[in-house]
Amino acid sequence: MIIRNDLGGRIDIRAQEIARLRSEGRAVELRGEACVSSCTMYLGLENVCVDPRTTFGFHGPSSYGTPMPPEYFEYWSEFLASYYKKPLSDWFMKTARYELHAIYNLPGEELIKLGYRPCTI
Repeated sequence: MIIRNDLGGRIDIRAQEIARLRSEGRAVELRGEACVSSCTMYLGLENVCVDPRTTFGFHGPSSYGTPMPPEYFEYWSEFLASYYKKPLSDWFMKTARYELHAIYNLPGEELIKLGYRPCTI
């Protein structure tokens, strides 16, 4: 399965899709110009690869741009971080989760340096 130019969506719905892909053992390629927001949760799959030319965008959880109460913010931040390998998950928890209106962009080549498998070009 090839994911291209995915700008995200609801975390809970994406988690269900990822659980289905995981149970099927599907390989997923993250390609295109961008993989933003909940798209980055695909990084939690075992059979995922990253195109070094794709830009990955991270931000903290919110309710359609509105800050969440602290307990929900903490829960959904940890939920999102659970889809990332260390040290990406640590960086997300220390930095990216606090940005609710802009996006922290990381190139695929940086994720590959952090231990993600590159897609063959």
